[in-house]
Amino acid sequence: IKNYAFNGLFDIKDPNLNGTLNGNINFSGKPFKFDFTSNLRQVNLDFLGLTKDMKAIVRGHVTGDFSLTNINDLNGKIDIKNLYFQSKRDTISFDHVTLNSTIDGNRKIMDVNVPDYVQAKLDGNFKVTEIVNVVNNSLVHLIPSFKKKNVSPGQKFDFDVYIEQNLLSYFDPSIKIEPETHIKGFIDSDANVLTLDLDTPGIAYAGIELFQSKVSLNTLEASNNLNAKIDVLKMGEYIESK
Repeated sequence: IKNYAFNGLFDIKDPNLNGTLNGNINFSGKPFKFDFTSNLRQVNLDFLGLTKDMKAIVRGHVTGDFSLTNINDLNGKIDIKNLYFQSKRDTISFDHVTLNSTIDGNRKIMDVNVPDYVQAKLDGNFKVTEIVNVVNNSLVHLIPSFKKKNVSPGQKFDFDVYIEQNLLSYFDPSIKIEPETHIKGFIDSDANVLTLDLDTPGIAYAGIELFQSKVSLNTLEASNNLNAKIDVLKMGEYIESK
């Protein structure tokens, strides 16, 4: 290691970082730069600052060619095989995960592919750590139980997500999404504008449950244009079916 940079092969055995790495890592300036292959025997994500108070550990075989200061400015490619993730909430494993992220000025394109679980693409100006809060804010005036969250200004992005199995429940058990759910649309955090097309066998969040639903929402319209075909709608103890 010289001038906060490493080039070569090392094997580290530490309670928070246990694995081998072959390649280049440069911490001499931000964003940090990575180009490597690695066998992660066990890594504490809380210790690295990638998660917070989750008691999260990860194992797997990783190939990476990217730069970052934190997850919000990740630029490059990460390919993970035989991924094992454990947190204080749950445990899950994947055969293969790919993440591609490119940044050009204020525009970021991020593609995530977890075969048999989820395919997702985000395109625009966004912070990964604030996506849930940005969506929440766009729905505050439609759903009284939602409270406005603090988010960074200027976030505008398109999104397209196809869900085969619900991964979000591992991070927030209140989010329930049935397989073969497709969600796409656009969001503007400054104006709290959301356009969305949802096709789902079932989805639930914040006490609202939809089953066998096709929903088109546009909060840009003065009247909050909402078109929906829903077999069953449940809000708390209230249930309505067609």
